[in-house]
This record gives sequence, structure tokens and C-alpha cells, in this order.
Amino acid sequence: MLQAIDLDCARGGREVLRGVSLDVRPGEVLGVLGANGAGKSTLLATLAGELAAAGGAARLDGRPLGAWGAPALARRRAVLPQSPALAFDLEVDEVVRMGAYPFPELAPAPLSALAGQALALTDAGHLAGRRYGRLSGGEQQRVQFARVVVQLLACRTAGEYRALLLDEPTASLDPRHQIALLRAVRDLARLHGAAALVVLHDVNLAAAWCDRIALLGDGRLVGLDTPRRVLTEAHLHAVYGLAARVLDHPEQPGQPWVLFRAPPQGATD
Repeated sequence: MLQAIDLDCARGGREVLRGVSLDVRPGEVLGVLGANGAGKSTLLATLAGELAAAGGAARLDGRPLGAWGAPALARRRAVLPQSPALAFDLEVDEVVRMGAYPFPELAPAPLSALAGQALALTDAGHLAGRRYGRLSGGEQQRVQFARVVVQLLACRTAGEYRALLLDEPTASLDPRHQIALLRAVRDLARLHGAAALVVLHDVNLAAAWCDRIALLGDGRLVGLDTPRRVLTEAHLHAVYGLAARVLDHPEQPGQPWVLFRAPPQGATD
């Protein structure tokens, strides 16, 4: 299992997060919320093994992430960064198949089937054969998500822990595709036993699709629990500096529904 134990995270010599402890459990979607600059992406990068911990520990299956070689780590976790870059204008199929690079043993026929499955799951099957550089930002995001789905599902070892780490995957998507992507993440967790960590900005999307939420504020973990227990009016005001009302969702009993209140014009707090 992927774990943070009293983890300190830093970027550019500046401490961003202090004393964060959490685990990313199989079969679960863990949402990470917080204001801009709260350290969400830094936490994800540290848990992905791309950024060394400044203190405490980040572990996978009990071993420090730094003890894992890059090829072995790539077989156990797939990462979708906030702004995935692609240096060459490849065809969509080629981009999606890049997810299988850590699995050279995967034969062409199973890889082709897996790439088709990933494109269908992300509602991007109609993009196959097109040039990646000619796609819209939202279409590129769905193709990149299909790539990490291939990386996740290419592992054929039964019962082996696999983690999916997504940094603001819904940012460039319209509402329909935001819901479709998060539904796909939940299905990957439920049907394939994957552990998913998703950085989000929309608290209501997180409430709808995440099993637990890690709420970051002022360099620390403000709350880590179910959406109902974490998304309280006190927590939201402390993290976002806005008054909020937390209601019962009108169509989903038991699910919180957050309404932020704009501060009065000219107010400083």
C-alpha cells in the first residue's frame, strides 16, 4: 500500500506541507482538496516518488519510495500530471500505448485490446488514428487518461497493489466528461482493486465521487475522512477563507452539497 507517514513536503527549498499521514487504499478513491498553493500537487509528486520527502516517510508496500527503481515503481503506480507534455505529434493510438512501456512482456495483440478498452473507458475511442497535436485540450486530457489506464491495467499479477495518481484530471473537461472520468476512476477502483488518489478543485465533485477526502490547509492536513465528516462549514472556511453552507444533496441522500457564499463587496475577510 502507498502510505505517507508524518510526511513533510517541500519545493524549491520552501516547506509546503508538514506532518501529513495518510494511506491510499485498494478499491478506494481518495480526493485531495485545498486552496491554490495548499500543496496538493506537491503531495502527489512526493507520493509518486518524483519528489523526495523533506521529512517523514513515503512508502510503498513498506519500503521507502526512494528504494524503488524507476522501472519497478512504474509497474506499480501510474501518474497523470497536471499538464502532461508531449514532445512529438504522435497518433492517439501511439500515445495510449505508451502506458505499456513498463511492461515489455505484453504482446502486441493484448496491448491493442487494452488500448481499445482504455479509449472506450475514457470516451475517446473515436479519436483513435487522429494526431494528438490536433486535438482540443479536453480531448488531449482524455487521451492522456487512457494512457495511464493502460499503465494501470497492464499489470497482470493477481492481487498486486496498483495506484492511480491523478493531478486535476478534470480541469480542462466539460461537465459531461468530468463525470465520465471520475466514474471511470471509481470503476477502476471497484472492479480492478486499484487505489486512486485524485487532486480536485471542485468540492462537490469530490463529495460525489470520492470515498474519503484529504483536505489540506496552512501546510497541514485539516481533515481526512468521508466527505460528510470532512466538508464541514468550519473546515471549508478555514481552508478557503469563504463562508459556506453544507446541505444535504437534493438527489443523493447522505451526500453533502456545498454552497460557497461570496464575501460582501469591499470585504477584506
